Amino acid sequence: MKAHLDSISGRPWSEGESHWHGDYLAQELAEGTVARIYSVAGGFVVKLGYRSLEDDVEVTKQRIASARSILLSKVLPAIRAINIAETEPRD
Repeated sequence: MKAHLDSISGRPWSEGESHWHGDYLAQELAEGTVARIYSVAGGFVVKLGYRSLEDDVEVTKQRIASARSILLSKVLPAIRAINIAETEPRD
């Protein structure tokens, strides 16, 4: 999956490990906005996180919307994601 995501991205996806969630792939999709993809039984969980770089709420909203758009239009189709559902974060 990493090789395929790397091929559709401008730069390589990073590999990481979470004590709680296990191994993941991560990429900054928009400034300050990072997607992490975790493999779980029978599928994937994707967390979209944002670290505020400034106080402008409108800029923050635009960056999150841009990252969400990239996630839905490029990343999830690349990993052949189906049955996509948004949920509130668990942590």
